[in-house]
Amino acid sequence: MIGAAPGCLLVALLAPWLVSGSPADLVALALTAYAASRYCLLPVVLFAIIVTAALRALLPA
Repeated sequence: MIGAAPGCLLVALLAPWLVSGSPADLVALALTAYAASRYCLLPVVLFAIIVTAALRALLPA
C-alpha cells in the first residue's frame, strides 16, 4: 500500500488540471503523465511545475 501512495498523491495533485479546460494545463498534464511513467515522484513534480508555468506563459488562456 505504501508503494501506491506516491502515485495516488500525484493523481490527486494533477486531477484538477484535467477539468480546468485550459489548453496549457491539458498539454502539461499529458507531458506530466508521460514523465510519471518514466521517473520517480520528485523529478516529475518539479517537471510538472516548470512545464505548466512555461506553457501558461506561452499559450493563450
